[in-house]
Amino acid sequence: MGQDPAAMAPELTAAVDVPLAQDAAFDLFTRGFSRWWPGEFTWSGEDLLADIGMEPRKDGLLVERGPYGFRADLGRILTWSPPTRLTFLWQIGPTESRCPTRRRRARTAAASRP
Repeated sequence: MGQDPAAMAPELTAAVDVPLAQDAAFDLFTRGFSRWWPGEFTWSGEDLLADIGMEPRKDGLLVERGPYGFRADLGRILTWSPPTRLTFLWQIGPTESRCPTRRRRARTAAASRP
């Protein structure tokens, strides 16, 4: 049995400067998730995607909704501290497969500063 690909992946860090106030940037990233997330990176696909977004609270879900009642829980919010910090686990693995176990999920953190 080989090593878990997620465990072998390096930690990635990225920084983006946006021309918005801190609270507006946090709001766009979280409540406006469907405005910037590319439809081609969904299970439903760009043409059939009904909605994608976050439940704005700790333990909230990142959810995709598609045609015919389709729903995919993409992640779970671990930290919800507007407008400075958001941490969530992706439930999608490195091969684009669903990862229901915590061990294989990718942890993502977003922090904003004025």
